[in-house]
Amino acid sequence: MIPAAEELLQQALELPEEDRERIDDALWRSIDGDMLEEVEEAWKVELERRVAETDGGKARLLRGGEAMAGMRARFVDTDGKDRS
Repeated sequence: MIPAAEELLQQALELPEEDRERIDDALWRSIDGDMLEEVEEAWKVELERRVAETDGGKARLLRGGEAMAGMRARFVDTDGKDRS
């Protein structure tokens, strides 16, 4: 990263969260706005599917700690090494 960009990044990191979110969104859109819209649409479809499964009783919700414990049990050995 060039020094000017590094300096700009450090200044941006000091901004309030709302401003950082706006910058983040603008940067993503500047890279490939069409792709971002496709990703947003895909997430919308996925969220609608998940809500329908939950509402229909096909899926159950887990508390955060329960979900993380299940993921650790599935993907991390007892010695802490990643199995994925």
